[in-house]
Formats: sequence, structure tokens, C-alpha cells
Amino acid sequence: VGLHAAESYNPGALSIVGYVVLSCRTAGEALDRLTRYAPLLNEGLQVELVEGAGLTTCRFGAVEGLDSFLHRDARQVVETLAAGIVVTLKRLATAPLDPIEITFRHRAPTAIGEHLRILGPAVRFEHSENAVVYRGTALATPFISADPALLEVFEGDARRRLHELTARGGVSGRVLAVLGGRLKGTVLSLSEIASELAMSERSIQ
Repeated sequence: VGLHAAESYNPGALSIVGYVVLSCRTAGEALDRLTRYAPLLNEGLQVELVEGAGLTTCRFGAVEGLDSFLHRDARQVVETLAAGIVVTLKRLATAPLDPIEITFRHRAPTAIGEHLRILGPAVRFEHSENAVVYRGTALATPFISADPALLEVFEGDARRRLHELTARGGVSGRVLAVLGGRLKGTVLSLSEIASELAMSERSIQ
């Protein structure tokens, strides 16, 4: 499910983060921005870049100290993120761009044919970390959708949203506060919660 979701989506579906990625000049810049604005996609998700020995490793997993379903069953989310990175960079790069390794902490499923088809032969399971690894030089590959002017505009909005998220707390915590203050024997609808927080139902979901 996670692999196919990543294969079929459009970066624009990721809202402002997707528009930032599309406007980046290079694959490396896109990974850097994904790392920076990952909390806007999922407040329980942590993404980091580690560089060394000519390699760039994009690691991802659950934020420590924050209770979320990612601590209990992260497979679909991490596979979606890994496949999203691989597929998106391939589609937007002006030259072939393949990772040299993709690793997952979870066990391999019964069949891994779709993993090999979408991610390539370098996928590994039961590893110490969830990660996608590229050669550093490969990440200098330009993007066909690069637009520095739009990137500046979209990043300004992304920074504002990230600041608001940090200042006001995560969405899940705010939803819990609304529920806690309004529980009177009935369950609030999604539309009521969205209205209370001045957010769209899609963002709440």
C-alpha cells in the first residue's frame, strides 16, 4: 500500500512541502528541504540528512518522546516516504538518479517484487535504520521543475507554517485539547473540530 501510494501521488498533494520540493534547483536541495519541513507532513515523523565519505544518507523514523502510531507500526509510512523520495527524485532529475541503498528496520514481507520494481535492487530489510542513501555527487543533478523565484515564495510560506506549528503545538495535541474541552457525552464530528481550529478537514485528517 505504501509503495503504490508513493508511486501514484503528485508532489503537489503534499501541499506547501510538495511545492517547495518541485521548485528546488537540485535533488540535494530537495532532500534538504524535505528534512527541514517534514513536521508539516507529519508531526510524528523525523527526517535527517547525514553526509560523509562521499555519501548522503536520508534517515527517517518516529520522533522520540512523542506518542504516535509510528512507534507501533511504521512500515507503511516509512515505505511511502522511501518510495516517495526515490520516485520523485527520478521523475524530476534531468539525468538518471538512483540510490545506492535503501534500508528498512522492519522485516521483509512475504513477497518483495514490488519493492524491487519501485525501489530497485538495493533494498534491504531488518537493518539498523530506515534510510535512502545517494552518492553526494549525484544529488547535484538539476531538477527539470526548478524555479528559484517560486522557491523563495513557497519557502517563505513553509517557514511561516513551521513557526506556527512550533508556537501553537502539534495538530494532534490541539485536537485532543478541543475534544477534552468539549466532551459532553457526544463525539464531535470532523467538521466541528476543523471549524474550531480554523483548519480544513483534509489537514486535520
